Amino acid sequence: MLKRPDPPPDRHRRHRARVKAGRACCTVEVDGEVIDFLVRTAWLSPNEAHDRVVVGSAITRMLAASARR
Repeated sequence: MLKRPDPPPDRHRRHRARVKAGRACCTVEVDGEVIDFLVRTAWLSPNEAHDRVVVGSAITRMLAASARR
């Protein structure tokens, strides 16, 4: 059986920080309609629509803002 390599220490640090802050990471599937919605509602610029990290950040900001309402 193959053993998975240990994740980098930085990954452990970020995970512990998220747990301590009561946060978690989740995988979210999006399609073109979701990307279009984020652009239309100014959560995302059209130039950023192909950057997965920026799209994830836009979704996080949108959900956080919605939760505060």
